Amino acid sequence: MDKLDSIMAMHAAQGWDTNDKLLGVSFMVVDEKDVLYEGSAGRIGHHHETAKYTPDTFTYVASLTKLPTAICLLQLVERGQVSLDEDLRPRIPFLSEVQILRGFDENDQPILEDNHRPITLWHLLTHTSGLTYDIPSEPLMKWRQAVGRHKNNLTWTEEGFSTPLLFEPGTQWLYGTGIDWAGQLLEQVTGQTLEQYMRANIFGVLGMRDSGFRPKLLADQEERAARTASFSFRSLGGALEAGPSPLPNDHPLESGGAGLFTTARDYAKLLQAVLQGKLLSKEGMNLLFRPQLDEGLQKDLMEKLASAPEGYAPEYPIGMPANFALGGMLNMEDIPGKRKAGSMMWSGMANSHWWIDPSIGVAGVFVVTLLPYADHFAANLYSKLETAVYEDLVAGRPVGGSKTS
Repeated sequence: MDKLDSIMAMHAAQGWDTNDKLLGVSFMVVDEKDVLYEGSAGRIGHHHETAKYTPDTFTYVASLTKLPTAICLLQLVERGQVSLDEDLRPRIPFLSEVQILRGFDENDQPILEDNHRPITLWHLLTHTSGLTYDIPSEPLMKWRQAVGRHKNNLTWTEEGFSTPLLFEPGTQWLYGTGIDWAGQLLEQVTGQTLEQYMRANIFGVLGMRDSGFRPKLLADQEERAARTASFSFRSLGGALEAGPSPLPNDHPLESGGAGLFTTARDYAKLLQAVLQGKLLSKEGMNLLFRPQLDEGLQKDLMEKLASAPEGYAPEYPIGMPANFALGGMLNMEDIPGKRKAGSMMWSGMANSHWWIDPSIGVAGVFVVTLLPYADHFAANLYSKLETAVYEDLVAGRPVGGSKTS
């Protein structure tokens, strides 16, 4: 554990020197029964005398939201309230109306075509629906300009999420906003908001008291504010700068893909519950981890990974075979010195990461509050920490370590 502590300390800002450092970081590792490691380094704000970053630091985790949202939808599948392969267009008006953006004419006006294919929950969870993020998609940013659309995905509004498809559902893999629409499906099916449902079926069950989509509505506001992390922004020169939060102050929708605020400690409880098989049936857990993409879609995924090696999966060796499950991305081979084949992972816009290795029953979460995404220094630290975990904490563990394996 001293090794993990020292690795983090070396990468955290000291005083005013933030060059090539992280302002603050927290890292936790769990197995089915215990917390194997918890540690932090750095601070929550830019002034060098602000509070320390800890596992209880409250922060925005962006796309780490996708895992609990996927679990919630699979709970509905298990109850028979929705199926993975039913056409959702009759349930969600936007999905019945959304068109496919085929390009632009000579006047830079969008060429749109009606979609005649079903859009299913499977498409939404596997990022094969044709929906994607409008930032940094050049076609969607051009479309927004052409139609006078001012609200983007990060406004967490129906208008902001209502963008055209870029291809027919099921024909390509492209990371996007499908899980946000899956969250809207959950609200339509249950009659609850996404937060209300998660509080009853995940947060409350696991004692995740520091998790939610609307921080102002959580209890103990003053106490939590004193341990809330500020955003830091990496300059081109490598130093960290202060800046305003990119998030909306108020928003009508709760983003199932990127709306969660939490702590490393709370998120570690979620990962441990997955290892325990506590939130889904055995079949549901198998489904959460099962590779979903056929050969053609897997090839498309691999091409996307190759085009942005420091983006989607900086922890994967270049060319590592990957697939996508309903809960996240899978490495299909062992990563030398690190996680085993079949491990699932994802990351978020603010450079936080998680992974679950079901074969030996271990999981970890790495939390920072840093923009822009794909920060090299955050990815480098995360890689060193994972290596140390497999060298020191879980070396020699037998395969078959959790209820998900």
